[in-house]
Amino acid sequence: MQVLSRAPHKKVNEKHRFALLYLGLMGMLCGAFGSYTFNLVSGAFQTKYGLNQRDLTTITTTGTVIGYVMLPYSFVYDYFGPLPIAVLSAFVFPLGALLTALSFQGVIVGTTVKLCVFYSFMNVGTSYYDLSSCVTILGYFPGDRGAVIALLKTFIGLGSAIIGSLYQGFFKGEPGPFFYFLMAIAFTVGVLSSIFMRHPAYELTGYEESHLPEEEKARRVDEKGPYLKQRPPMWRFYYGFGVIIFLIAFLPTASALVNYLDLNEKYRFGFAFVSTVSLASFAVIAIPFPKRGNAEREGAAAVTASEPLNESEHAAYAEEAAPGKSKEAVVAEVFLSPEDTGRLSQQVPDTEIDYIAPQYQTSFLRNLLTVELWALWWTIFCISGTMDVITNNASYIFASLAGRETSDDTRNLLTVLNGVGSGTGRLFMALLEYQTQRRAPEKRIPLTVALFIPTTLVIITLVLLLSLPRDALPLPYVVAAFGNGFLAASMILVTQTIYAKDHAKHYHFCFFATAMASIALNRYMYGEWYTVHNTGQEDYCTHRVCVQTPLLVLLGLCVSAFGSNMIVHVTYRRFCNKILEERERILQQHRHQEISDEAPREADHYNLQPVAAFEDAVDVAPPSFQKERNVDSDYRV
Repeated sequence: MQVLSRAPHKKVNEKHRFALLYLGLMGMLCGAFGSYTFNLVSGAFQTKYGLNQRDLTTITTTGTVIGYVMLPYSFVYDYFGPLPIAVLSAFVFPLGALLTALSFQGVIVGTTVKLCVFYSFMNVGTSYYDLSSCVTILGYFPGDRGAVIALLKTFIGLGSAIIGSLYQGFFKGEPGPFFYFLMAIAFTVGVLSSIFMRHPAYELTGYEESHLPEEEKARRVDEKGPYLKQRPPMWRFYYGFGVIIFLIAFLPTASALVNYLDLNEKYRFGFAFVSTVSLASFAVIAIPFPKRGNAEREGAAAVTASEPLNESEHAAYAEEAAPGKSKEAVVAEVFLSPEDTGRLSQQVPDTEIDYIAPQYQTSFLRNLLTVELWALWWTIFCISGTMDVITNNASYIFASLAGRETSDDTRNLLTVLNGVGSGTGRLFMALLEYQTQRRAPEKRIPLTVALFIPTTLVIITLVLLLSLPRDALPLPYVVAAFGNGFLAASMILVTQTIYAKDHAKHYHFCFFATAMASIALNRYMYGEWYTVHNTGQEDYCTHRVCVQTPLLVLLGLCVSAFGSNMIVHVTYRRFCNKILEERERILQQHRHQEISDEAPREADHYNLQPVAAFEDAVDVAPPSFQKERNVDSDYRV
């Protein structure tokens, strides 16, 4: 448990970190260009090259596995920082998009092997954007992870719906120009990330840990305090949430109108234009506005003793500044003199637990030997693997359960529902993090409880898919998308919350589980079963037998995930209780020290000399007297 320094620090530049947040949003948009776009063009792949379901699942599985096995790159990220990953993102995805566009235009003859390679380039490229943007930006907002993830992870979820709208409105279903467009955007964002995306000062890379002198490392680590204590201007987050909520309402409505009313190209172009304007409006969160007194205080909670605030004004900021600390303690810190502030820093310890949840301090390699990390891995394997099967094969599962071939408009509807549902799920997970973690340390709910929600949602999805009639089948896809988004946000928030070191490694260890699930569940369990039982000549199997047994197997796996969730949650809850006990012990120790220091000062005040025989008098003072002195000394030195 780190005790934070109270030495004067330079305030965090809010304009700088919100500009990086906007760049991260664009990076997360690029993160939606991979697997989320495949469902849009899988029919064109199948028609142009005569692919069967086995070929399609081979392509999706290969791309998913290559894209999710980011653990080796996580070692590079943790040792060198985001720069090498950002450089790779500027070239790898654009290369995959270029090759895919050329294959659609007939310049390159597409085969299953070639398409696997092209799709792998695209998927691993989008994962680079997620790693270089999401993990890095969270370091700039350690006390507001939920709000940041609400924007970043919701954006990658909505990205698929936005891309689907642009595909239908601007490109009229033409894959070639569409992939050239994606290539240009991805290259631009990758170059900007290579130039500007860096760690905050207090986060040391492995290289810096090995080469910086101890004094410099201590100074850098000491910079964590302002990032924890200084609250960002929340109106920028609220504005972003407002645009996201508008898109969540607009995108499925537009897609449903196109799908069920068979609207012409003019309406599709209009919907795509509105999506583009909404996307561009996110830039407002990065625009530097002039300060407007107390209404626009960039980091208003990071007040210092020299600021001319009266007690009532600062009390209004106290709860926002340190939700785990009393208002009186924060007010006292402002009105004390510099000398008294130094004494107070010894009496009222300021720990990181006052701002963030307790964290395991062990390294990733050490945590590989723990049961809880592998229990988390099993949960992700079951839940994410099931979501992967449902999402990547949405149109084929829909056709088998509905008993008819899936149209292009229905395919686009499923893609939009996936994007909107996923974005909503990520938003709700971020809200849960905010509600559970922005409390006093003793009242926090361990964030690991969030793992039970996507587990429950995916079980409900499978039951609905197996039981609902044809006309109601889009409903379970909405539930699945919501659970998928909730899980995606949970993966990064849970790993960033409970682990203090090697954030990229722990985060992408979860993606490694997704990659293994894609091989075992998507390629072999679902793909082989579907191909064997599709005895007709059509590309689609329109019989329930093609998907019913795989869905039942997935249901059993998801039920088993409740056990692994319990292991992760109970273990972390016990750890939190131990840390809170340690925090209370430190506070008690400082209270006793405070009482010991108070007695000599009072004796000097009355010109009394302490008698040697009564050196231990403080120890035998009545408890009420000690308590009275303790309360008084908390606010006056």
